[in-house]
Amino acid sequence: MVRTSGFHPGNRGSIPLGLVFVGFFKIAMAPKVKITNEMIISAAMDFVEQNGYDALTVRSIAASLSCSTQPIYSCFSNMDVLKAEVCRLSAEKCFEILFKKVNADDFLCSFFKSFLEMAIGKPSFFRSVFVMPYSGNIDLFEQVKLRFPIDDIFGAQGRMYDLKENDIRQIFDRAYCFALGYAVILTGGGTKSLSESDLGFLYKTVRDIVSGSFLSYGY
Repeated sequence: MVRTSGFHPGNRGSIPLGLVFVGFFKIAMAPKVKITNEMIISAAMDFVEQNGYDALTVRSIAASLSCSTQPIYSCFSNMDVLKAEVCRLSAEKCFEILFKKVNADDFLCSFFKSFLEMAIGKPSFFRSVFVMPYSGNIDLFEQVKLRFPIDDIFGAQGRMYDLKENDIRQIFDRAYCFALGYAVILTGGGTKSLSESDLGFLYKTVRDIVSGSFLSYGY
């Protein structure tokens, strides 16, 4: 007796060959998800925020998007171009966070407190914006100018003097260099939250930098 492999009502384990072909045809013809620039950048930013720039690769982005590396290379000629764009957008997101917590009555100290809180709370994100090679393109003082009157940066003490913008920039940059170095030290030491002594040291040093700068300028 010759047995057939086709579908038979009594053979519950069998699948009609026609249905198999229909299933494969539907899978083959299913619309593919178009991977856009925005999707790639968004996936890259999410990855960087959690893992940092060092771990960012084409393969890591492709894995996040569940696609091959081909769409990424189609949208971006190389990783340098993509990383530069991710850094720019990450910086914008970073500035939004920083300026939400600024106290206008004590701008400088509240700004750098927020700065340190970000460094400790989101270390990979912080390093990607302020420490990695691409961060050299960020002018923090210019970002402050876009969002806050520079004549009020030093509060009442600063308003007593007729400071030129270049003087204000130099004083701000000195405070920024200190805060950045302090942030790197704190995060490198595994600090999980800012203590009162950390904040006290931050405030005193920033205020000493400002006062010392005024004296050096003859005010």
